[in-house]
Amino acid sequence: MRIKTSLLLLSACIGLSACATTETYAPAGIPQVNPNAAYQAAIDDARVAEAHEISRSLIAIRKSDPSQFWSNDGVDDHVLMVAWTNWVGFDPAIGESITLNNDVWLTVAPHVKDFCQAQKLQGSALTLRLKQRLGLAPGANRTRFVELWVKPGDLFRPTPDPEINDHEASLDYPDSPRSSVSAAHRNWFDTLKTIAYDKGRRTWTRLGYTYDWANPAYPVGESQFVARAGSVVSVHSVTPTQDYCR
Repeated sequence: MRIKTSLLLLSACIGLSACATTETYAPAGIPQVNPNAAYQAAIDDARVAEAHEISRSLIAIRKSDPSQFWSNDGVDDHVLMVAWTNWVGFDPAIGESITLNNDVWLTVAPHVKDFCQAQKLQGSALTLRLKQRLGLAPGANRTRFVELWVKPGDLFRPTPDPEINDHEASLDYPDSPRSSVSAAHRNWFDTLKTIAYDKGRRTWTRLGYTYDWANPAYPVGESQFVARAGSVVSVHSVTPTQDYCR
């Protein structure tokens, strides 16, 4: 990627592809561009991660962070996370625990809500801005925000260093014996890397944040996490996009 050094990472999955659209939106002060062209540029940029693109302000999942919501079921602590999805399977499970059949890509609540409420946008302008912020394709279909209570031990960053309790991610697997990375994580990461860009058409930064393709000069979006397939989570809420951002 190419962040200009003079300027200052939910979907429920990242199997997305771009499709034709004529909508345009850019934050104030940023020129409007064709969204398909902007998204392709983001893919091309994201496939090459560089040291100067490392963010040192990623959200660390910690109970001491007053901006985060935590609960305890009498046995385990859980942190409130959120996915933007079109899958209706969460809808009948509000207030219940379910087992995830697939990896689910998440951000920490309530940061996306705070972001979208601050945009003062509605309708298609809001949904496009969210796609940009979360690094999703212009044609991605997302209809609802799902908040989930997740055990921290079931989360990891989609980065070479999967730790969730620090503020930055490294370009490569850590060498320190104290920061060993499992063979399973290496396999997950390396496999996804081979398909993410050309086949998957994804803007995966590999640096722990979503690629905000509305702002290519500084595309650091939301801090990004994954809940592992097989994790048991509790569905806190399911809210239509427009309502979630009011």
